[in-house]
Amino acid sequence: HTGKSPMQYLSFVKTEEAKRLLREENMSVSEIADLLRYSGIHSFTRAFKNVTGFSPTAYIKSIF
Repeated sequence: HTGKSPMQYLSFVKTEEAKRLLREENMSVSEIADLLRYSGIHSFTRAFKNVTGFSPTAYIKSIF
């Protein structure tokens, strides 16, 4: 129904939650990666950038 593979959809959902956490919570990128069960900050950053086109830190800067 979404036009995405299950892995693409999961990545999208996790990225949306990461964006919310970056906007609303006082958490570091590393803490968010751990909370969302990424194997490390590098895999989180790569997945986030694949979906949004921004690194997590660039996303934070763009919204504030």
